[in-house]
Amino acid sequence: MDVLPEGCIANVVSLTSSPRDACSLAVVCSTFKSMAESDSIWERFLPSQYKDIIARAVDFPNLTRSSSSSSSSSSSSFASKKQLYLWLSDHPLLIDQGTKAENVVSSIQPTEASFDGGGRDNGVLEIQFARVYAEVEEVAAAVIFFTTSETSIESFSLEKSSGRICYMLAARNLKIVWGDTPNYWRWISIPESRFSEVAELINVCWLEIRGKINISMLSPNTTYAAFFVFKSAAGAYGFEYHPVEVAVGVSGSESESETQSVYLDPERGQRLQYQIVPRNPVFRRGFSIGNRWRQRTTPVCDRKYPKVRGDGWVEIEMGEYFNTGGGGEDKELEMSVMEVERGDWKSGLIVQGIEIRPKVVDK
Repeated sequence: MDVLPEGCIANVVSLTSSPRDACSLAVVCSTFKSMAESDSIWERFLPSQYKDIIARAVDFPNLTRSSSSSSSSSSSSFASKKQLYLWLSDHPLLIDQGTKAENVVSSIQPTEASFDGGGRDNGVLEIQFARVYAEVEEVAAAVIFFTTSETSIESFSLEKSSGRICYMLAARNLKIVWGDTPNYWRWISIPESRFSEVAELINVCWLEIRGKINISMLSPNTTYAAFFVFKSAAGAYGFEYHPVEVAVGVSGSESESETQSVYLDPERGQRLQYQIVPRNPVFRRGFSIGNRWRQRTTPVCDRKYPKVRGDGWVEIEMGEYFNTGGGGEDKELEMSVMEVERGDWKSGLIVQGIEIRPKVVDK
């Protein structure tokens, strides 16, 4: 083994091993230990676009610089590529994806041709433009209302054992029906969130949250799972006895979409398992003893329940998607959380975002 050039060994290891395997090889012999620390290996474990991603980072750390710190790349803040890899695995990096415009309402009505642009009292921008139908000699005006956000923030990280890409869409990146209506939702800042704002549900009977991500941003040949990341505020209600519908699939292709029912009450699974009835139940709109009894007879194993994450938040798996990595440049993965059929009032949900990360099988 010692007669082989280190570069040759590094090339073989990077093509046939995972980051976890490379770390394990470091204890085999001195040659492998030196190779396992080399930048040539860890450069290949990093995503090909990692420099572009780091360039869009909202805040990037200034760690111990290497001897090649004269590079203008922010990645030179790290002494080695391995250090950079491990940091990206443990510290989600906030990425500024630029400004987004969200189409809210569009309509076409016969009117005089005109052009006007301006603001409305509710913060929605309005543009009116003319379109002439020559074949019928009619003039119609299309009015489009849309909102803009200053920035589109996501977090980027690496799955440590494989180096696969992970993203979390901030709540501000999600389309939340009534999200900008203070009577229904409000935007707050809390120290435990990685994002500057989270969405708190005040009171709605129509819950609809959607998020999208371009499939080309994900690692190829990888099975991904989407997770709705949230917390429950004190006094939350409306999620104890009724499920919500979650779905994951390619936008515009219902045949490739997976829909299932899940519960957003973290304590419901335990209550059903031990047949615990909450103390001093408060009767609210949409709640009844009949509903409670019907749901309690549902087998525990038939539903999915939230799990507590390492960062203190709660998550529920929404579904899976296998990214082949071929021909998906223009495709978007769409995820949704909905409860719009019962009309029951709901409150107390604090939404951090939706995380898309690789499914990992523990060894």
